[in-house]
Amino acid sequence: MNYTQPFTRIAIIGAGKLGSLLGSKWAACGNLVRYGVRNVNSPRAQRILDARIENAEVDSIQSALDFGEFIVLAVPADAMFSILAEYSNTLRGKVILDPSQGSRTLFNGARLSFYGINLFGLENLEQPCFGDTPCDLFYCTSGDESVNARTDQLIGQLGFRPINIGGLDLTKTLQSLELLAHSVSQQRRTGHRVAIKILT
Repeated sequence: MNYTQPFTRIAIIGAGKLGSLLGSKWAACGNLVRYGVRNVNSPRAQRILDARIENAEVDSIQSALDFGEFIVLAVPADAMFSILAEYSNTLRGKVILDPSQGSRTLFNGARLSFYGINLFGLENLEQPCFGDTPCDLFYCTSGDESVNARTDQLIGQLGFRPINIGGLDLTKTLQSLELLAHSVSQQRRTGHRVAIKILT
């Protein structure tokens, strides 16, 4: 599949390891990335600025949300709920990409389009292929076909094979897959370097 379609404007809320890695990969594919942080002078924000990532910049949360077509919530759950409450009007109608694990509550006025499994830990994101075989990234969505196609594109640009399993009513199915992957990693002592693959 071709994952080199026209660029997307992406706002990444959070400048930790997950957010910085997602942003650097998407920016390298020609997307325009704006990190949204509460303090642009924080050590995490400065690390991104010092990396001088082409097509990426750091600004306030409000600026990033205004900029982004797709909004990535790369923050812990407590920070996410605070952001959703504080910026609810700005988020209305936006497409939210939630790369976290665990239960998340969908909120009014936004479409959740990326609630995925095989991103627990950062090992698979840093190295999305096992040999020559890319990991599958399973996700469920409330987006329409055009949103899903662009979500597939963004997932593919990370190096994964996107697997859309259906609507948000299947969120618990993804959580079950996550639990299975964690159980296998513990039994086989692989750490987070384990993934579930669909073969057809």
